[in-house]
Amino acid sequence: MANVIYVDANDNKGFSPGFPLLDDVQITLNNTYQSIGDLVGGLNDVVNMGKQYVSVWDASLPGELATFSNVLSFPRWQNTDPIKINVKLLFYVGWDKSIKGSKNDVIDAMNFFIERATLSVKGNKLVVPGVSLGEVLSTSNITSEEKNRREKLSNQSKLLKICIPGVIYMGHVFIETIAPVYSRQKTKEGYPIWGTLDIQFSGVTSAMFSNFKDVPTNDVSIIAGEF
Repeated sequence: MANVIYVDANDNKGFSPGFPLLDDVQITLNNTYQSIGDLVGGLNDVVNMGKQYVSVWDASLPGELATFSNVLSFPRWQNTDPIKINVKLLFYVGWDKSIKGSKNDVIDAMNFFIERATLSVKGNKLVVPGVSLGEVLSTSNITSEEKNRREKLSNQSKLLKICIPGVIYMGHVFIETIAPVYSRQKTKEGYPIWGTLDIQFSGVTSAMFSNFKDVPTNDVSIIAGEF
C-alpha cells in the first residue's frame, strides 16, 4: 500500500520498517526537448530572416519554405531528468515498537533523514550530501533493472534506496530538500511527541520505466529484499 515508504541506507542492513506517509505521494517526471533547428547553430535565424524577407513583399510564404520552417521547429528529445518524489513523513512517539532504548522515537527517526541531507564531519573530512563522482565510477551499472543488487558504496555515502509499495522503487536517490517540523507538545522527558518531514528525493540517473515496473506490494517481501 502507498501509505508507507521503505528506506535502505546502503549499509548492508536492508530496508528499514516502513515510515508512515502523511500525504499523497507526488512524483515528477520531466523530459527536455530541443528543436531540430537548434542542432545547427544559426540555422533558425537564417530561415527566419528568409521568411521575413519573402513575406515583406507579398505577405505570403512559399509552401516549401513554410514546411521547412515547421520541420525545424519539431521538438527533439534531449534529456530525461531524474525522478523527483515529494513526500511528507509522520513520526510520533511509539511509531516503531522494535526500537529499543531509544531516547525518543521522533528525534531518532527524523535524524535518520536529516543526517543525510546536511553536512557532517567524520574524522578530518567534511561529508557532503548528494552523489560524488567517485561513487558513480565505483558503482557498476547503476541503471540496471536488477532491483536487488547491492553496489559497494562508500561508508560515507548519503545515497539511499527507497520503495513505496506498488508505486515505485529507486535504487539510488539523495535528499534534495528537507523541511522538519516538531510538535510543541512534549513527552515527560521533554522531547516532541510528533514530527513531520517534507522531503524531496531526487534520483541520480534518468527516469526509467523499470522504476515503476513490478514494484511489490508485500511489505514482508520488500523488507527481505525479495524483488
